[in-house]
Amino acid sequence: MKKIFLAGVAAAYWCAPALAAPPYQAVPAAYNWTGCYVGGNVGYSSGQSKINVPDDPFGGFPSQTLRTDGVIGGLQGGCNVQPSRNWVWGLETDFQWSGQKGAHEQMVAGGTVPGVITSSLIDTTGTKLRWLGTLRSRVGFVADGMPNVLWYGTGGLAYAEVRTSMIENSFEFFFPPVNVTETHVLSAAENKMKYGLAVGVGAEAALGNNWTWKIEYLYVDLGSIHGTSSWSGQFCVNGACSPTPATGGYSNKMIDNIVRVGFNYRFGDPR
Repeated sequence: MKKIFLAGVAAAYWCAPALAAPPYQAVPAAYNWTGCYVGGNVGYSSGQSKINVPDDPFGGFPSQTLRTDGVIGGLQGGCNVQPSRNWVWGLETDFQWSGQKGAHEQMVAGGTVPGVITSSLIDTTGTKLRWLGTLRSRVGFVADGMPNVLWYGTGGLAYAEVRTSMIENSFEFFFPPVNVTETHVLSAAENKMKYGLAVGVGAEAALGNNWTWKIEYLYVDLGSIHGTSSWSGQFCVNGACSPTPATGGYSNKMIDNIVRVGFNYRFGDPR
């Protein structure tokens, strides 16, 4: 009996530490995403701009699809509500300064037929995204094992100012017996504000001391921007000339893909 008692005491002594330790790794302390924040971001924007002049009064201006890219950066702010352990709802707004632009120049037509005609047609088009703002909702998911990381989708309103510029120079010269020359110049350079749609995905993680960092992708579709171009020129027959002014419309359809990183400072105690 004494031997059995001593064996039991020894077993309890050796097994006590194992019984005291948890059988699994403890779940990290919950991170509270509720609250408001402000921050900044920087990234790169790449997209395309399609310029079209459907009612060219002189004919010949081709549609142009420009690649546009450049650095983009700005400020953001928003608020989150975490109604449950795994879900976060939020609203965010941001304003971006942009260096995104694109331009193209080409000889559309030109040549000489000796004794008959000399002609040329050169056009230059350009687009610049001057600034961009968004107002978006966010829906986020927090995994139980990673409470300090927020995975989210986002979508909402986009608004921007876009500069569209076009210059086209055309010249035609018909040789005798009838001396005919025709020249015209198309010009347009306008800043237009446009509303559109922004959707994307991202991830945000806590750094400590109320700071978080994030990485985000946004797709922005501003739709078609419409404006007016002006034309000037003259038509001459044997030295007798008359002006040929005209106006025409243009459209500029612009889309963007933005990848950016940023930092936020959250107000209040995140725990």
